[in-house]
Amino acid sequence: MASRGSVVARDNKDRIAALGTRSYNEKFVTESQRGKMKLKITVGIRNVRSLWQAGIYAMLKKELERFRYDVVGLCEVRWTGSGELEKGKRLWSGTETEHIHGVGMILGEKARRALIEYNPVNDRLMYARFKEYPRDIIVIIAYAPTTNHLDDEVETFYEQLEQTLKTLPKKDVKIIVRDWNAKIGSENIGFGEVMGKYGVGDRNDRGERLLEFVKDRRLYITNIKWQNNNKCT
Repeated sequence: MASRGSVVARDNKDRIAALGTRSYNEKFVTESQRGKMKLKITVGIRNVRSLWQAGIYAMLKKELERFRYDVVGLCEVRWTGSGELEKGKRLWSGTETEHIHGVGMILGEKARRALIEYNPVNDRLMYARFKEYPRDIIVIIAYAPTTNHLDDEVETFYEQLEQTLKTLPKKDVKIIVRDWNAKIGSENIGFGEVMGKYGVGDRNDRGERLLEFVKDRRLYITNIKWQNNNKCT
């Protein structure tokens, strides 16, 4: 176990150095647990529009009691710093001093047991890796700049996301849950293989950029919503 852990730690440090991020946290699943971890992970996303005022996080936790979930991604949490609280139930990544932007995760018990590591990349990106068999699952939380931001800021965000994806193990399953602040629209000509035929409305420039990114990375866009059976998908 010690030997295996040291290899994981070294690999992770190389990835973090490549990203230029602040810190990361490792957790290790034992060899005896490895074959038993068959995690059918349930993932969702929510823009909370700030959790730093007193009492707001307690209200969110109360609301989530109505649902079954493993990982709930959070955008615009506006907490400073980064880390974990509640024995790993709450993970977050924000700016050092300002109550702006920020991403986070709330983990259910099953996801907490399967957590291998997490990395607070910056105030718009973070990821967590979970033990699964035969391939581990990586959940990435992404919060893109809004339409009020300059195009250069949007490009910087996509470059950081691209760099993050490049440093992750290729064999792992990757799920990006996000607030893209973009409209992909209903027209799917040229992008049918990445968005299907169920888009809504008209596409804007940010939606065009998102579709190009998804197509280049051979990803697929799905709709995420709270289902009537109280399951977050």
